[in-house]
Amino acid sequence: MRKSSNRVYKTLVVGVIVLFIGIGIQPAISDVNKKTYKLISKGNTLYVGGVGPDNYTTITSALNDVEHGDTIFVYNDSSPYIERLKIYKSINLIGEDKYSTIIDGNKQFSVIDLNARDVIISGFTIQNSHDKNDGRSSGIGLFSYNITITNNIIRDNRNGIFVERETNNLIKDNLVYNNWQNGIDIDYGSNHIIMNNEIVRSGVYDIYIRASDNNIISNNNIFSENCWASVLVHDSKNSTIINNVVKSISPGEWQEEYI
Repeated sequence: MRKSSNRVYKTLVVGVIVLFIGIGIQPAISDVNKKTYKLISKGNTLYVGGVGPDNYTTITSALNDVEHGDTIFVYNDSSPYIERLKIYKSINLIGEDKYSTIIDGNKQFSVIDLNARDVIISGFTIQNSHDKNDGRSSGIGLFSYNITITNNIIRDNRNGIFVERETNNLIKDNLVYNNWQNGIDIDYGSNHIIMNNEIVRSGVYDIYIRASDNNIISNNNIFSENCWASVLVHDSKNSTIINNVVKSISPGEWQEEYI
């Protein structure tokens, strides 16, 4: 019963050129303010963890009962939640505290796969996706549109956030660090917004955009340590890259660049 209570050198060169001389940059950053991302509030709230008599013990069990428009609120009492989550409905998934509400994938492919539009995920540490074999393995995989990923810590995955063949997703105010391939990886699609994130110590690229047009990359703080490039935009058109701060360090060298 449903409970409702509670790569190649040329590619690298192209990426660096796009990053630093601004090919394809347009004055579209003001469009960010035209979009509003609000919690869906028309549904019920399901609670995970905590001490309520009807609370679920796992996030997966709550997902089995959730309906479109519902919110799942996850307490940190039972953290870490050792789970792989697949989301197929338009919901809000909200953690009590991003520092202490942990979803751990136990190195079993991606930690969270999003296959529904209009999803919001906020307030979690998301860690330990599978680190081998499949390049799409990630802390969060976005396979739909109008998704908001905000106010999370995404760490120790193959890719921090991976987006494939989708549009109109917002990645904002997250700490993305120590992901051994890419911090944020967008393959194909268009019209994504990546803003106000802190991206630290990715293994290959901090932000990688491939064959994805009309994106906004704005006001991110990026700390690169021995990765190939901080931001690589490849085979893409009309992206706005503005007001990012990139700090890169390699043995014996410190460089600070403003984009």
